[in-house]
Amino acid sequence: MNLSGLLPALRALPEYRSALASLADKKRRGFALNLQRAARIPVTAALAEDARCPALVVAARVDRALTFAEELSAWNPAAPVLQFNEPAPLFYEYDAWGARTLRARIMALAALANLHSPLSPPHSPLPPPPPPPLVPSARALMTRTIPRRDFVANTRALKVGQTVRLEKMLETWVGAGYTAETIVVEPGQFARRGGIIDIFPVADALPARLELFGDDIETIRRFDPATQRSGEAVESLTITPAREALPRHWKEEGQRETDGDDSNLQDQISNLEFHLPRMFPPASLLEYLPEDSLVLVDDWQELADTIGEFEEQAVQLRGEQLEAGLIDEDFPLPYHTWAELQDELAEREPIFLAARMDEDAQGAAISLAARFHPGPR
Repeated sequence: MNLSGLLPALRALPEYRSALASLADKKRRGFALNLQRAARIPVTAALAEDARCPALVVAARVDRALTFAEELSAWNPAAPVLQFNEPAPLFYEYDAWGARTLRARIMALAALANLHSPLSPPHSPLPPPPPPPLVPSARALMTRTIPRRDFVANTRALKVGQTVRLEKMLETWVGAGYTAETIVVEPGQFARRGGIIDIFPVADALPARLELFGDDIETIRRFDPATQRSGEAVESLTITPAREALPRHWKEEGQRETDGDDSNLQDQISNLEFHLPRMFPPASLLEYLPEDSLVLVDDWQELADTIGEFEEQAVQLRGEQLEAGLIDEDFPLPYHTWAELQDELAEREPIFLAARMDEDAQGAAISLAARFHPGPR
């Protein structure tokens, strides 16, 4: 479905142009639009496109975030939406995050990190285009992630003609979360066959095949993981970390005792994100946003209530895990509290799609909401 043809009617409204002008003036940001629920997505689609900057849309619940992602693609098919998935395990729950969740989160972090330090192509004279809108839920935003500094430090750019130390390069990939396989079919895998190295960068749509001549990269080609046939030749390749919790840091921090049990070791590696709070200082998705980013909050009060519920749930589960001996007393918080997120969001001067429950935001509201009326039932 393509609804983009309806947006010119929205853009023609003087109230919309007033809201857009306020985005350009940072001193006038932080207003509330007081929109009806059904009107928030088309207005978000227009603002995200017209602001010409990275856009983050925060929804309280995961189902609402999925609705935003699906419908924003209909209002602006040219800008597919990035999703920053929330992990399936609850806070303090010892379980794997899942390959799809890890990949979606890494793709979002890579898109934002590239705006700070463009890595692909390495010598492009033009700045990278803004990434597609990003739509996290409350719990996805709460969940701690790898700091941007460490993400960039563990990202490698390779190009044709570059000299590499093969064993060191493979060791670096393992430390960044990639696994060695006999054949590459899924993101996060690499394989070596003499002077031919295959790798599937987690943030890429297709894997790449590096052919070495001695210690030099002679060619880099994309290939089809189903047929293993080489395809398009590329000049450079960017390899991001494969996950947010890095095996390299896990070993540096001291892995738990495995008692010589390989299955126990594999279990710890699969659930590595459980140990992420011990590996890095607190960091959130908001840290990756450039200063000029547009931040929109679907419903501030619902967001506050939802995060409050997750915090209460986390406190209870922490007590249960302490009693069971699964975590120590000094185990760091695996999430950002509402107080911390409030401060981080306030620095971004967010736009409130729904009304806020304070007088200042109400006074800054723009009358765009008066242009929308419920349709007939």
